Amino acid sequence: MHIYHRDRDELADGTITYPCSTPVLIALLTMVAVKADIAQGLVLMLAYGMALGAPVPLIASGAVGVKTYSEKTAHLGIWFKKVAGVLLVAFGIYYLLPWIRGA
Repeated sequence: MHIYHRDRDELADGTITYPCSTPVLIALLTMVAVKADIAQGLVLMLAYGMALGAPVPLIASGAVGVKTYSEKTAHLGIWFKKVAGVLLVAFGIYYLLPWIRGA
């Protein structure tokens, strides 16, 4: 017996997409059930499915662009971490100064 294993990205996409789109799906299913029109239900569900899947190629192409950009700028990562650390410490001291002076 062969069991299909999903990729982690597909699972992440599902956990992000479905909580937001479920109310729309419920509304569509309710509308189709109340009107009892099979043709309209088919058109609405087809439109819903196409709209739900339309962003996937855009997200995939964006992910490729981000990966390429991150590979090109990987050498800047160490400097970014150092600058971010200095800024974090500086802001921490800035916000603690009134408390230190008042104590």
